[in-house]
Amino acid sequence: MAERVYRLEFKTPLHVGTWGIDREQTLNYMPSDTLFSALVVAWSRLERAGPGARLQPFLDDPAQPPFLLSSAFPYAGPVRFLPRPQLFLQAGAEVPARRLKRAGWVSETIFNRLCQGELPAEHLDEAINFIQGEQVWLTRTEREQISEALAVPDLPEDPSLSLQLWHQAIVPRVAIDRLSSASNLFHSGRMHFRRGCGLWFAVRGDGFEAVDLALDYLADAGIGGLKGTGHGAFAYNVWSDAAEFAQPTGGDYFVSLARLAPRPQDLEQTLLAERTAYQLVTVGGWCQDDVAHSWRRRRVRLVTEGAYLNWPGYLPGALVDVTPAQVGRFTNGRRVYRYGLAYPVAAVPPQANTGGTNG
Repeated sequence: MAERVYRLEFKTPLHVGTWGIDREQTLNYMPSDTLFSALVVAWSRLERAGPGARLQPFLDDPAQPPFLLSSAFPYAGPVRFLPRPQLFLQAGAEVPARRLKRAGWVSETIFNRLCQGELPAEHLDEAINFIQGEQVWLTRTEREQISEALAVPDLPEDPSLSLQLWHQAIVPRVAIDRLSSASNLFHSGRMHFRRGCGLWFAVRGDGFEAVDLALDYLADAGIGGLKGTGHGAFAYNVWSDAAEFAQPTGGDYFVSLARLAPRPQDLEQTLLAERTAYQLVTVGGWCQDDVAHSWRRRRVRLVTEGAYLNWPGYLPGALVDVTPAQVGRFTNGRRVYRYGLAYPVAAVPPQANTGGTNG
């Protein structure tokens, strides 16, 4: 299937909330289920028929959807970052394991080598290969490319001048009661990206026109949370020279670039195969019925991005029905779904790895 990469550069701060009531927390990326929900909302605003016609093919045959969607990950200049693959690799005593575990993001070069079962130890032995408080692992060459593209000084010996691609801030806000005029102070988190940085995501399949339509709307309307206070506006373009990711074939394992909601038949063949490695996240949230009343969606546990799983020969995952139990105000049988299809990138099987574990 053809693959296209989109790049979002934000004009305003971004808020991507986590499940719960604490608005002080925000993610530094956008999960695939959140991104897909934003596309569905855009379609519903733009098309009289609503998003049902676009969703039905995903529900009819999850193994052959119209397109696949990755999560939206950070980028800086010409360098894409991806979640660190969770496959098992041999890490010798000379490798600083603390750095390896703290690096939740890796550059595309590091990612590709990890998927091939190689631990690029030559890029682990210097602190200069880790930025953003050691959250990001990249090569020295990629670091120089970022510094040149963003036209910013890179002085790793001075932490105050070292590369900072984004930062999170917590800002105070005040809510005013409409009846009593009483004030209530609360705080919310927001993400600020340096100019030339932002988020990217990939689409695989035949859905480019539908994604373009939605992005045209979302660029002005905003994406993520707190759009009513000016968050989430962006400009987007197609990353024309981005390399396509290898797709798995028989005998491969894969690393997913999207959250995965496994079906019962996926468990044994995909998650419970030999030496898989993955983490789970509980996702909840809210939705609105036909009269704009808010209801809490059913919670669901998803496999996070970066999971190292066995390729079963078909696409794992599905859209999960998370319609609230109180469905009285959802007319015409409308249901609420959460996106949970994998975005597979080929990785070597366990016997091709060097053994061991890096956590």
